[in-house]
Amino acid sequence: MPMNPEIKSKWLAALRSGEYEQARGGLMRILHRNFETGKIGVGFCCLGVLCDLASQESVCRWQDREAVTIDMFGRSNFNGDSLPAPVAEWAGLKESDPEVSTSIGVVARLSELNDSYRLTFSQIADVIEEHL
Repeated sequence: MPMNPEIKSKWLAALRSGEYEQARGGLMRILHRNFETGKIGVGFCCLGVLCDLASQESVCRWQDREAVTIDMFGRSNFNGDSLPAPVAEWAGLKESDPEVSTSIGVVARLSELNDSYRLTFSQIADVIEEHL
């Protein structure tokens, strides 16, 4: 069963929009903090972008987007690099970190394409579009 086409379309648009800053090593990460204003800059991995879309649709929510360590359920460390089960189900994905093949001849999980292979969001969107 393929991914939910409506959610896939939103995910691809979000990845290609330039609105999300890319990060590695977790679904969402603090990239910088302005101590004068208190504002933070956050980045997302490709799966974190999907989690953010799910939070906008009230599937789940980020517990504390202002915290130094964040995840979808408020756990104290932020080493998670796969989708929470409710997000995967909402999106129609069989796996919490889907494995895909790429045009560069690599079979890898989406988190690996983001973190290890360092593909851009646009490149990852192309892979998702073709293989999910």
